[in-house]
Amino acid sequence: RAGGLRQAQPGSPPHVSRDQAPGGPGRSGQGPRPGSAAGLRCGTTVFIPTQALRGTLRYLGPIDGKPGMWAGVELDEAGAGKNDGTVAGKAYFSCPPSTGIFVAPSKIEPGGISHNSTA
Repeated sequence: RAGGLRQAQPGSPPHVSRDQAPGGPGRSGQGPRPGSAAGLRCGTTVFIPTQALRGTLRYLGPIDGKPGMWAGVELDEAGAGKNDGTVAGKAYFSCPPSTGIFVAPSKIEPGGISHNSTA
């Protein structure tokens, strides 16, 4: 079958590559699908435990010039971020200045709830 999602071979680690993305039928021929991986979906609340930051996942996918997948998060706390969703002049999502941050998807937890949360 041409253009369908490829199944991982038994024993191989699950991953999302440039030519394979989760998300079901109808995605063939569209390349990578930023926006979902390992239970993460754009628009959901997430928590970054290593930085004790909470926000909304706005982008999930590759970033030009950087290896691997990246999660773009619009933080709940204005000024706690490093950017406005732009990296090297390319906009991946939009948010107020110093409110966006990009981290490895493995560094975020869906739901935005920390076991140490005081909020």
